[in-house]
Amino acid sequence: MYGIVTIDGPAGSGKSTAARLLARRLGYCYLDTGAMYRAATLKALRRGVDFADEESLAALVRTTEFRLEERAEQIRIFVDGAEVTDEIRSREVTSKVYIFAELRRVREEMVPKQRALARKAATVADGRDMGTVVFPDAPHKFFVDGCAEVRARRRHREHLERGDKLSYEQVLEEVRVRDERDRNRKVSPLRIADGAQVLDTTDLGVEGVVDRMLESLRKAAPGAASGACPPAKSPAEREENGEGAR
Repeated sequence: MYGIVTIDGPAGSGKSTAARLLARRLGYCYLDTGAMYRAATLKALRRGVDFADEESLAALVRTTEFRLEERAEQIRIFVDGAEVTDEIRSREVTSKVYIFAELRRVREEMVPKQRALARKAATVADGRDMGTVVFPDAPHKFFVDGCAEVRARRRHREHLERGDKLSYEQVLEEVRVRDERDRNRKVSPLRIADGAQVLDTTDLGVEGVVDRMLESLRKAAPGAASGACPPAKSPAEREENGEGAR
């Protein structure tokens, strides 16, 4: 097996789509760390936690159970046993998640949870600090990027598919602001991890990106066996086996 594979990159670079497809091609589990931060943000909003209260937000993460499952080729996320897959994509969550994710204490509580999930099975993990902070010793790292205009078009299509009435110009501005914020934040800034292979997705579709990743993995570890992400279990099965969340 290739162990942990990390994919980092800015908003709209296609890293999540590529990570899901790569995980499926390898038979690995997919760790959507961005969804975990969104899910925790949603929980904080529902509980009315002050986003200026870093310790309360960190405590919320510490006591939250996250579970990710793949169903019908879609990653579903659960918080404390309740599914929140659709709710975490709301505009309200999107407007707050960056505040949540930039807090040092919050990240200190989230990183061990992400590492614990990855220890359960061979994993492809995507985010903004997977190769630099969460899994710095991962044997295989990628960084995907692309011009802001192309990334904004991708994000704009996603918004339209969800029924959000945003103009392309609005999304482009959001992407540029997010880039500036991610690359200059004090905690876990977006940067290329040591040893990471950089892939420009501006003119490369997701299949092409994944093909290049697979080629790189096979060259680095020829003959490595594929992983096997365990099938999702029912709550009763997990309780019976005394298992934590995936």
